Amino acid sequence: MRQRTPHGLLYSVANFGASLSSFAVSTYVGYFYIALIGLPPRWVGWGLFAFSWWNALNDPVAGWLSDRTRTRWGRRVPYIAVLTIPLAISFAAVWTPLFSIDRPVALFVYMLLAVTINDLLYTLVAINVTALFPEMFTTLASRARVNGWRQIMSLGGMIVGVVLAPLIAERFGWPVMGVLFGVVLAGALGLSLRGSREHRVYAQARQPGLGWAVGNALRHRAFLVVLGISFLIRLALTTVNATMPFYASYVLGLGASGAAWLLGTTLLVALLAMQGWAGLLARWGARRTLLVAQLAVGVSVLPLLVAQTLPAALATAALTGLSLAGLLITPEVLLAEVIDADHVRTGQRHEGMYFGLGNFVNRLPNVLQAVGVGEMLTLAGFDAASTAQPSVVVLGLRVLIGGVPLLALLLAALLTWRYPLHGARLAEVREQVTALRAATEGDG
Repeated sequence: MRQRTPHGLLYSVANFGASLSSFAVSTYVGYFYIALIGLPPRWVGWGLFAFSWWNALNDPVAGWLSDRTRTRWGRRVPYIAVLTIPLAISFAAVWTPLFSIDRPVALFVYMLLAVTINDLLYTLVAINVTALFPEMFTTLASRARVNGWRQIMSLGGMIVGVVLAPLIAERFGWPVMGVLFGVVLAGALGLSLRGSREHRVYAQARQPGLGWAVGNALRHRAFLVVLGISFLIRLALTTVNATMPFYASYVLGLGASGAAWLLGTTLLVALLAMQGWAGLLARWGARRTLLVAQLAVGVSVLPLLVAQTLPAALATAALTGLSLAGLLITPEVLLAEVIDADHVRTGQRHEGMYFGLGNFVNRLPNVLQAVGVGEMLTLAGFDAASTAQPSVVVLGLRVLIGGVPLLALLLAALLTWRYPLHGARLAEVREQVTALRAATEGDG
């Protein structure tokens, strides 16, 4: 389906709102409920661990339901239109606990319910936004261009969500931040609907049952490789995000606003570098681009193991941002190639299931980092009431933010090297899927 530039740009705005909300939650929810509200780190860590399993399991089901939805308005768009406002309200609720630390059990239950409802709604909206991407944009050039815009929007949302969240909260309070960001989230998703298009043939096609859809995807070798790559990349990124507020506060002595400056520097540089990486992606292809980006990011975070001052940490953050752009722009193009190969295998489009299973795997690092950070802080003797922490806490934070990402990205690079859709095989898939699209959309 050919799309004019304005449609692709409007469609991409959804990434701004989605990124703003998801990164604000993933970066600050643990810090908010542990360091600011006062819940025990072990409670929060294991609570988020339990929540993350439920949350991960609902992604494939949401993707399958999206694939099977048949309405006059399409498969994906109705979910986005109907659930945008409830999603915005649920985001604000995360930062507005109804109980104080004087009632710790009630506060803990509230936290679990708030993050669970927010993330369920986020899943139902985000998976449908993302599932539109391979259907709307069908060539490497258009996917590289539009995903460049999408990731620029994502980075803009990340910058706002990570940098402005604590600054707004320190001035006006976390509930005000939640309401303000919820309004921005709803506006971005509403605007993106003006650029979202579905082909009526795919929207009306019957889809198989859940068991067949899951089995079909898991029998696809290229998809299994992509799942491993995505897991390791997300593990690296979520570990950095979740650790950064603690690292800035207790290693560098900067407070939560220090995390905003460090992450903001990384994201701003990545935003500026994004179009350059989009050009490399169009020229090199997804596999080669991702290999280079993985190795570059892994090496660039190493100085955080020894950084002692804000200037040193800022320089490391800027260096990381240069290569982070490549790590962000490439995986969805890789998955779009896998979905095209599945179209050749089955004669059907299953974007929802593939992105749903991909999201399931991408949730698992949240499980690991929630428990890992919480357990490390507990075992090392972290005291939220003290500004000075034991040396073992400082060492643990350095390893989490520098060593874990390096190891994860080296393993991801090994898997990327084994990714089978490249060269002549990828060219064959592109030729076959072009013929299938012409026949199917021509009949519609």
